Amino acid sequence: MSPEQNVTWVLTAGGGYPALLTTREMEAFQTPFYQQAGKVLSASACRPWAGSLERSQEAQKLIMGAVYKLIKEDPAADIATMLQAAQDEYNAGN
Repeated sequence: MSPEQNVTWVLTAGGGYPALLTTREMEAFQTPFYQQAGKVLSASACRPWAGSLERSQEAQKLIMGAVYKLIKEDPAADIATMLQAAQDEYNAGN
């Protein structure tokens, strides 16, 4: 996708904050909102998990199982509790 298409994607259907560094430098993301979002993201401890887990297929299954339960089976469930349970199950296999 071209840089311009990426900007359009993030600003419309993709929503959120651009993942590509080159897109973050585009004029559309130089507003105070996106500048603040960039600072918050930089200070966050959240990092992509892909490539950081030894058993990625197992992790994917556990995470998607938790997401499925939250959406389809128990939408009122506590998200943090459900994800913590998935993490604990993954870590129990170490």
